[in-house]
Amino acid sequence: SSYVILSNLQSGMNIGNILRSASIFGCTECIVVGQKRHRLTGDHGSRFDLPRRHFYTHQEAKSYLQANAVENEEEVVKIYGVEIMENASPLMKYDAETGVMTFPFGNRCRSNGAAFVMGNEGLGLSEKQKEICDDFIFIPQTRGGASSSSSPTSRDEQGNGRGSASLNVSCAAAIILQAYSLWANYPVASMEGEKFVST
Repeated sequence: SSYVILSNLQSGMNIGNILRSASIFGCTECIVVGQKRHRLTGDHGSRFDLPRRHFYTHQEAKSYLQANAVENEEEVVKIYGVEIMENASPLMKYDAETGVMTFPFGNRCRSNGAAFVMGNEGLGLSEKQKEICDDFIFIPQTRGGASSSSSPTSRDEQGNGRGSASLNVSCAAAIILQAYSLWANYPVASMEGEKFVST
């Protein structure tokens, strides 16, 4: 099982796109923390096929995920914070010599699933979000952007672009959820006329 945990996102389009990716890549639920009302656009109907569950605090969300596992006498769902930080693990590692791809999700036979906490578009994960995380992951980038201490303009003194220091949060969610579905060996949907279809 897999979950996304959303709380302080500002863009209704980002929330909708994350819901869409969560539905496509087999998430069990979308957990919303904080206010019940939130803008939601761009989900292409995913709000109707992906259950959403609301909690007022992050600790309540964590307790819910743990209670489900205890009730079924299973391992608890591991909560991953998605953030660019020194103690985070890369989402994927590829060994060019052996051709082996590894993921940071541990032993699949013992896993009871994962929940992914997505941070705010500008500020990243809050301290409250970090407190409920068991581990942290990040998506390695080939090219970075301007550091937080440098000028916020999009060009340097020579007029060259400064790149991007991080992915859009909904893009990051799509990459992470697809990688997890691959690691967890979720089935691939049937294809018909250049589209994936429900069965």
